[in-house]
Amino acid sequence: MSAIKKLLPKTTARFAVICVLLSSILFSAKAIVVKMALVGEPMIDGVGLLALRMGVALPFFLCLVWFTRGAGKVTAKVWVQIIAAGVLGYYLASVLDFIGLEYISASLERIILFLYPTFAVLFGVIFLGDRLRAISIFGLILGYLGTLIVMLGAAAGIGAQADLIKGSVLVLISAAAYAGYLVLAEPVIKSVGQWRATGLILSVSSVACLLHAFVTVPRTEVAVLFSQPTLGYGILLGIFATAIPVSLVIYGIRQIGAAQSAMISAGGPVLTLFLAAIFLGESLSWIQWIGVAANIAGVMTVSLTVRSKQTTPLHAQPPVQSENRGSL
Repeated sequence: MSAIKKLLPKTTARFAVICVLLSSILFSAKAIVVKMALVGEPMIDGVGLLALRMGVALPFFLCLVWFTRGAGKVTAKVWVQIIAAGVLGYYLASVLDFIGLEYISASLERIILFLYPTFAVLFGVIFLGDRLRAISIFGLILGYLGTLIVMLGAAAGIGAQADLIKGSVLVLISAAAYAGYLVLAEPVIKSVGQWRATGLILSVSSVACLLHAFVTVPRTEVAVLFSQPTLGYGILLGIFATAIPVSLVIYGIRQIGAAQSAMISAGGPVLTLFLAAIFLGESLSWIQWIGVAANIAGVMTVSLTVRSKQTTPLHAQPPVQSENRGSL
């Protein structure tokens, strides 16, 4: 019996590593599925596809809310925090990301989005008075320089593309909004716990996405969204690129911690690049691969050299480790 007890922590840790790795793979496939849907059906746009994704995932989030109803009381103050995190954070980050994917490749989107921990650090400096260490400054410069190299390579590869800057800026703002979302979500996590906070905030985000689509998406596009294969893409996004990886990453980080989870997920952008090459025919030059390496090295330097006081993120990658806050 004692031998079994000794094995349990190791088995749990290994399972947690598998969970984080699998969540990284599923999250990495998100941009690939979005691009396949947008290219395959020109009549749909990012807003409509996002609404389909969040509509599919919404029942899962509502189930989280129901099954964790005893986790903590949701006061009026907590509701304000939930709405702020759900609308100003996750909804804004998601809609900008999906619209940005209309203009840039999945590869470039993933590299830009991976910068979100650097925004978390910058927010701490600007709003919380955190101090930047020299190694963090180096990581910031390296990460943004690497991203710039990838962007310039993309511009050179496709010639004069007016959409490149527009799409890149949208996704960059999305990364900043996601970092802000995690900051706003932190007090909710402390009040009601991680699982309940996830269900509440992402339910609010889902409703916001659906309302946005209801107001802006034309009826002709709605018919297309509920036809094959677009509906299939929406189900893939809602279940396999949202609901399942959300659960896996929260469980994994609770077991092995944010730092180890961040290291495991560091290969997420590279995985997206390979998936984009296989399913979308995208490719990078050797100079761009240098930029990718610089981006990942810079972000990981920032993430792993700043102390964290947060518990876990609610979605996507493990959090940046920063002072007084958490880290798309």
